[in-house]
Amino acid sequence: RALFGGVNGKYATDITGDILFHSVPYLSQSSDSLEYWEFDKLGTTASLGCVRLQVKDAKWIYDNIPQGTPIVIGDRMPMPLGKPSLPKMVVPGVNPTDPNPYG
Repeated sequence: RALFGGVNGKYATDITGDILFHSVPYLSQSSDSLEYWEFDKLGTTASLGCVRLQVKDAKWIYDNIPQGTPIVIGDRMPMPLGKPSLPKMVVPGVNPTDPNPYG
């Protein structure tokens, strides 16, 4: 899906207005065009309000959460599982969290 700034995100799901859950941005619709310099920003404030996720997590929300499900977001919410560790990027531009990185 097209995002602001001429980039694309995988498995974008509306939260409210222009705010979405989505993957780290890609330069095009091609799966090997990941903005790799943005990948290490997962878990930090790095967007215009969207919630950036690992591809597998964005896909899970996209596939499993019905439209209209209430979403609560807050900066003081507990993280019961902690911040996940991210796999290292092996091939620049290919997202290591994508279950289908070339599709």
